[in-house]
Amino acid sequence: MRRKKSKYILICLIFSIFAVALTACAAKYEYRPAPDRVEIYQSVDASSEWIDCLQYSTEHADYYFETTLKSAQQDSFIDSAERILKDFPTEKVKFVVGKSFHTAYVGEVRNAKNTVHKNIDTFYFNIKDLSSVNLLVELNAKRYGEETPYGLLYAYSYGQCKASKYDLPKALSNRQLKETVNKNKDITDLNTFVFLSSFTTAAEKSAAQTLSIKLYELLGGQELQKLLEMTDLNARQNIANLHIKTVCYQSGISTQFQMGVEDYSFYHTQKYIVAENRNMNVRFFVDVDYQILPDERETYLNHYTDLKTILVQSVSSFEKVNEFVGNSSPAPADFYLSNDFEWNQTYGNYCNMFYFLEITHEYCHIAMWGKDRIDWNWTAEVLACYCDMLFSDYETEYLLYSLTKYDSIGQGEHAKKAYELLLRYQPTDKMEFWDILGYVYECFHPNQDLGGVTWKLPERIAPSFCNYLMETYGKQKFMQICTTDYATETDVYGKTFEQLRAEWFASLQARFEQISEQKSS
Repeated sequence: MRRKKSKYILICLIFSIFAVALTACAAKYEYRPAPDRVEIYQSVDASSEWIDCLQYSTEHADYYFETTLKSAQQDSFIDSAERILKDFPTEKVKFVVGKSFHTAYVGEVRNAKNTVHKNIDTFYFNIKDLSSVNLLVELNAKRYGEETPYGLLYAYSYGQCKASKYDLPKALSNRQLKETVNKNKDITDLNTFVFLSSFTTAAEKSAAQTLSIKLYELLGGQELQKLLEMTDLNARQNIANLHIKTVCYQSGISTQFQMGVEDYSFYHTQKYIVAENRNMNVRFFVDVDYQILPDERETYLNHYTDLKTILVQSVSSFEKVNEFVGNSSPAPADFYLSNDFEWNQTYGNYCNMFYFLEITHEYCHIAMWGKDRIDWNWTAEVLACYCDMLFSDYETEYLLYSLTKYDSIGQGEHAKKAYELLLRYQPTDKMEFWDILGYVYECFHPNQDLGGVTWKLPERIAPSFCNYLMETYGKQKFMQICTTDYATETDVYGKTFEQLRAEWFASLQARFEQISEQKSS
């Protein structure tokens, strides 16, 4: 009898466990297939992605879940979002949740030619980012504007979580915070790149979050809200910087006098982090996962500090390009940087770029759009290469970096000769450096085509060749050959292209052979 009773209890227990397991697997909410595929906004001229979704709606929000998500993930997201939307009411919103895109609130289309739905007003959310503070950051981005400094949004959202007794993110200890920020003081900018991009480490992101938490503890929710509501964006940023300095000083962290990136605002889409300079009408769309020269390629540009330097210096470079080419009304310029692009391609006023090093080169193409000759000519690429050398240091520094780090030990006869000549000649400015490169390349590739598909050649020869033409015959004639349709070198200079190139090389040959003789004697 006792055995039968024990067996009965065991069977009941098994059925109970099985019932609980079934309940756990069942969805909490009733999801239906969305009638149409959902568009994932990409930016630029690439077609949007489209995904199949399951749909659920409440009075607060319409939810679209990528079919790759599990029921528990869908339920958890709705639970979190509904709690927040009830505590902080807003107009009805749209969430698209999945694994294949990044978290962002996207209010409007920005230069996306193939986007079907122009009024986006959508919260894209990667399920791995699910937390109360992250949900509130994006909701507040919609409320106060997408260009609101990310650190202020995070600080204010943290305060809302604390007041509502939601789960709170962990902060670094004072020791960890001090060590991390003192190694990279640009973390104190607290902009979108610092929080979300591949240019900062996980520890640096945690430090940025901790500084924002301390900012809330310093100011409180009401003062932060006043900051968020300020219409004078420069004044808001200056006040925020002063408060961030206070937080840093109280934590034993020394800061830089100049904080932030002057004249820029920042926001993000589900694919890009955007740095916008309205004074120059320039925008940089940088892929959230972007790695500068990834894989086996090496460069001295790797961190947010390097990116910040590029953003600041590029504006000055672009202004000089416009002045040089006589462009008094520069067109808007959008740069898209992603590892998905194979190479640099300029289309009117925007450019797909694989890397930053030739950004001034590409801007020259934008500045010359409509001014270049309608017939394809060697001058288009050569002028851009010259401006890149003259007004930007990146390509020059990268080549010098490559020659001195690798080619000094003799990797390739061509590079070895350039390095030896650098040691002998010891150039004192960029132009002398490019004269050496031009001379060496012409030695190894005499009279090779400057146009067509030999793109590397203009980049090495162009700066020296352009400089020779302008110093010898004047800038006016050089710009004439760049802009006059179907004009020949004989029309402008009274000499053929081959004669001009031979003159240029002969002048360098005489110069460097004389130096070699002097060094030998």
